[in-house]
Amino acid sequence: MHIAMRFPPRQTGGNLMTNKDKDQVLIPMVTTIEAALDYGYSLKDIRQWRIGNRMCTVILVPGTKEQYDSYLSSFSKEFKAEDRDKRCQISDGKGYTIRCPESNKCKDCPFYHSLDKKGYGTLTFSDLTWTNEDGIEEASEPVAPEGYGSAERYLELLQELMGYVGAIRPEYAPVVKLLSDGISRREIAKELGVPKSTVIDWVRKIQELTLKFMEDII
Repeated sequence: MHIAMRFPPRQTGGNLMTNKDKDQVLIPMVTTIEAALDYGYSLKDIRQWRIGNRMCTVILVPGTKEQYDSYLSSFSKEFKAEDRDKRCQISDGKGYTIRCPESNKCKDCPFYHSLDKKGYGTLTFSDLTWTNEDGIEEASEPVAPEGYGSAERYLELLQELMGYVGAIRPEYAPVVKLLSDGISRREIAKELGVPKSTVIDWVRKIQELTLKFMEDII
């Protein structure tokens, strides 16, 4: 949870900090351009700032060093959790699934080009690992626990992928959906009324586009 900080209206008549504010620091407060403008900030007050491994839209507001450390730490933890959520699930060899321990090595994975949802889920955004109330990642069954929202996450990313490939080649979007439903190439060809060889060629090209899509979200 982020440290409670009030989003301040823009100060006028001087700098954000004065000489008497020597104990204060400027905190890069994450916001959106629209929200900052609503609070009276101008475009020149809005900056891009690296927090953890993200470039964020921020405004600089005065605060204490303790607030600075707590605020940025909370976002860094959140970003790391988001990155972990995007990693694939793999078998632990004991009948359970775990988060893939490798980072930035997806292209070396033999399952990286797979679009089979019943496989390890490299490109199909399969169920997320369960995290308990203490924030500790635990082994889980292939189906995530109720309430974790893995189904919503999968559908959200699937829609993003369909939109991504569909913007490049509209005929690819339904192929992605059918593949995610476990439909065979032969059945897809019959469903779409095209030759199986065409579907095979489309899938190969979809895989290439999916690699680019994954590079943007991993």
